[in-house]
Amino acid sequence: MTRARSFIKGVLVLAMLVGCSEDQPKPKPDLPVIVPPPRTGESPPVDRNIFPPLGATEFLTANENELASNPNANYGYGYNGRQVLGDSDEDGAKNGDAEPAPPFQPEAEPDPTRAIVEADIYKVDGNFLYVLNAYRGLLIFDISEPDHPKIAGRLPLEGQPVEMYVRDGRAYFLLSDYFQYWMYDPEADPLGFHGSEVIIADVSDATAPRFLSHLTVDGEITDSRMVGDVLYVVSKRNPEYWRYNTTDWMDRTWVLSVNVADPLAIHEIDQITFDGSSTLIHVAPHAVFVAAVDPNYYLYDSENDQQTKITYVDISDPEGDLQLRGDLYVPGMVADKFKMDWSDHTFRVFSQRWQNGRQTELHVYDTNHPDAITELGSLVIQEELYGNLQGTRFDGARAFAEFNDYEVIGNNWISVDRLLTIDIGEPASPALAASLRLDGYVSHFETRGNRLLAFGQQSNYSWAGNYKAQISLFDVADLTAPQLLSQAELGFGNNSWSSGNYDYKAFKVVDELHLILTPVSWSEAYNYHSGTQLV
Repeated sequence: MTRARSFIKGVLVLAMLVGCSEDQPKPKPDLPVIVPPPRTGESPPVDRNIFPPLGATEFLTANENELASNPNANYGYGYNGRQVLGDSDEDGAKNGDAEPAPPFQPEAEPDPTRAIVEADIYKVDGNFLYVLNAYRGLLIFDISEPDHPKIAGRLPLEGQPVEMYVRDGRAYFLLSDYFQYWMYDPEADPLGFHGSEVIIADVSDATAPRFLSHLTVDGEITDSRMVGDVLYVVSKRNPEYWRYNTTDWMDRTWVLSVNVADPLAIHEIDQITFDGSSTLIHVAPHAVFVAAVDPNYYLYDSENDQQTKITYVDISDPEGDLQLRGDLYVPGMVADKFKMDWSDHTFRVFSQRWQNGRQTELHVYDTNHPDAITELGSLVIQEELYGNLQGTRFDGARAFAEFNDYEVIGNNWISVDRLLTIDIGEPASPALAASLRLDGYVSHFETRGNRLLAFGQQSNYSWAGNYKAQISLFDVADLTAPQLLSQAELGFGNNSWSSGNYDYKAFKVVDELHLILTPVSWSEAYNYHSGTQLV
């Protein structure tokens, strides 16, 4: 344990020193010469007819080439896209009120041998620690002596790092440069491409990592998974509203499969494109569920709420072929990927409505026939006007959620947090098993058998307003009677906070060391400190 703590402390010190020392040798990685593609031409002329004349009291705000929104709808937080656009086929054509497609084939049975690997921003492989840094690219630390880690090599990367994989002497990087504000200016387009990139590097010699190949990806990569030699990538693009005379206002999402077996010949296998802007996915061994904000999410009326469209993409083919299956509309917003889960031919999702009242719900859908997904059951968790769903976690026939609402005590509104345990053993009738009052909110849950780890922020509603980041451990063997076993406050002084509350990858449970690592900052005697806490 002492060696592990010394190793982590040493790595942190090294990470702070990287780039500050002038006498460190700088390796010269073997980078390719990038040849910009030919220019795409001059900018189109601005159609002045779309501007109303001075003094005009009536005018059209979109030309005939632009898809005008529903003139009877109010502009605001979310008219559901199904009612404006209808369900769309692959070509984007309207289906209107057409009946859902018949179940042409049943859901594929998941292959339990297909291991799904999720990317990270750091990886330990043998005696080396690989760190993907937003400012310095790839950093490789030699940790053969845990008490004395040292930098072994570097590889500069251009773009915004998203995540990486490391295996078999190779590193796979997903980068996004996605320039949102370039406007038909050839001089502002040095690479001729604006989107994302998958890069493969040879790291078999940690002292001299080198570039092998790359593949450009449309849009901004938001998530990925690797299954064998197939990399599944989800990316999005948002419409360029600020361009005059544009006919391009549709949100777009891509799901693509990439063959990475040959590092010198990485290539796209298949791609699916559909409307809506996605940042969230849930991956099962046979399917990717993509949650996307519909194009008309920000148009609403008093009769219709926001909806989130979730699309079923079949990835059961081990060679990487993709098949677009059915979709479903969930009322309200799906806040993060932990609010979605697939298990035993059912898809479960937490959502929260924001218009026409505020309601938090759990929905369960039957996916036995992915071309015609149907709802099995639902559970209204809360109907509080000011309630808010925080961290959630599915675990087989169980689900856990933290819900925040308010109570009136005296003349004050006091925030109240509760741990909810939910039984979904009967998918058609999910039921709330218990509610346990907490002393703070929870942003992230981890399950270990009948133990539930909860990471969040402590609340102390005194006039001093003190609060601290904290980790709680619960016994959930009996869903009807969850028990708090212990808690650990993070940091020192009266106040502390952690970026782990906003980025779940910053909260790391190292089972083999029986440790939890998370960054923490705190204030003490008007001084601010930061570090990594081990629990």
